Amino acid sequence: ITLYHSTTKNGTYAPVSPAVAAPNYNFNVKSAGTTYTATGSHYYYAKLDRTGYASTYTDTAEYVVGALPDYSKSGLAAGKAMATSQTDMAVTVDGPKDDLTLCNNLGIQLSTSNMSTTGNDATVEGGIPNNTNYYWYKGTTATVPDRTNLNDYISLNATVSLPVSGGLSNHRPAADGTPAYYYIYRQYKRDTKINSTGANKTCTAIFKVGNPVKVTVNPMPTKPTAIAGATKDKCSGDTVILTTATTPATAPTGSSWTYRWLKNDVVDMPAFGTAALTGLTPGVSKTVTNSGTTVAKETYKLRVYAATTAGCTDSVDLGSITVNINPRPTITAPTITAPSDKVCVGKTLDLTASGASTNTGTLVYQWYKMAGATPDTTTDTKVVATSGKYSLTTNRLTVTGVEGTSGTDGKYYARVVVGGQCPAAALSTNQVPVNVKPLPQLGDAFTVTTCNLAGYSANICSDETQAQIVITPKEEAPYDGYTYTYAWDKGTPVTGQGGNYRSVGLTIGTTTYKATIT
Repeated sequence: ITLYHSTTKNGTYAPVSPAVAAPNYNFNVKSAGTTYTATGSHYYYAKLDRTGYASTYTDTAEYVVGALPDYSKSGLAAGKAMATSQTDMAVTVDGPKDDLTLCNNLGIQLSTSNMSTTGNDATVEGGIPNNTNYYWYKGTTATVPDRTNLNDYISLNATVSLPVSGGLSNHRPAADGTPAYYYIYRQYKRDTKINSTGANKTCTAIFKVGNPVKVTVNPMPTKPTAIAGATKDKCSGDTVILTTATTPATAPTGSSWTYRWLKNDVVDMPAFGTAALTGLTPGVSKTVTNSGTTVAKETYKLRVYAATTAGCTDSVDLGSITVNINPRPTITAPTITAPSDKVCVGKTLDLTASGASTNTGTLVYQWYKMAGATPDTTTDTKVVATSGKYSLTTNRLTVTGVEGTSGTDGKYYARVVVGGQCPAAALSTNQVPVNVKPLPQLGDAFTVTTCNLAGYSANICSDETQAQIVITPKEEAPYDGYTYTYAWDKGTPVTGQGGNYRSVGLTIGTTTYKATIT
């Protein structure tokens, strides 16, 4: 069978090439060449040649090749790129953009809003199209491929969102830095008369719209695993050590890690500044305070800031330390008073601490004897009740002068303490010296001189009608500086006499005189 073709019904017919082959005898007009696919009428007849038979000609048939819609007349400029933006960022990227690079924690939005339109779809050759959807596709090359169908599209909307997860996230580029390209196609159709019998054929055209958008998604940085947290109970003024049970791992290749301690979610704590903490064991110290009367709580988080060389950043809290800060009592220091700074051997001297107070708890008084020039409870001697030396009451220390300790006994001060979970203490505002003085031995320290009536003794008084007894303290240490008082008695107390007793109008006989000296 030979198929003949002409562009006019009564014109010159020529065999089509290639020849129609058995057994189907079908001829693909489109693949035969432009001679047979030009828009307009085409005429065909077939001739059967078989040995021993006469040639047979079929009737001439007319077929009309319709024109496909011409998209360029729609007024959409193919040179404009699609708009892109990162949907999870506060700032939207506006304007034509040929490519977009972002990190895998951001969504992607593709839009046709930047494509120039100066006409409308009604200007498409052949009439208004019956399909005006946008067909979105993803590919691996910047060259927009031709398509014969639009069956496996991503979306038909003018704007397409590719979130991080869910929705159309499966159409995102791989998060490994390998770019993907996004294309838009539009499809138009028109009905065309195909043959002389009046049957119609729908002609479909698929057009590439705009420039493709190149989107590159870089991976997020690798983050270390969490570290177990801890709880610490401290008192106001204590030092807490911020440390981790284990040293975090080293950042892998392509990522960098920077550590920060956060106090109550604030990054820059004055005690630590903003320096990276690469050595987290044994840690850093922080003095905690609580000026209130109830327990305060502070939380210290260890946060790692991770980054990649591509500029993707992320952070994660590895663990936390909760510090319960118990308040310490507030104490007003006492002042020590004493009636004297001297005590005789065998006598007592009371030192009294007064004026101390606290906002909570019960005050306990402790007494110390100084070993150096300044008070130091770690080296000074703590006073304990000792028979014959010290006795203690609530806020009073009684010191007894002891034989052999004459001179400066030492300086004493008080320390007031409030006990409990968070004890507090305060030293007295002053220190009191104690000097021990010996008692005078009167039998050895005084001389007695008498003078009698003339003729009865070698000691002759200047006035023979009088008798005189003189008691004189010895002028030798350690009794210098003492004040003496005398009390006389000659059977009955005698007043008005000092160290020299003079009796007037003596009579013969024996009289006993007694002097009590203090």
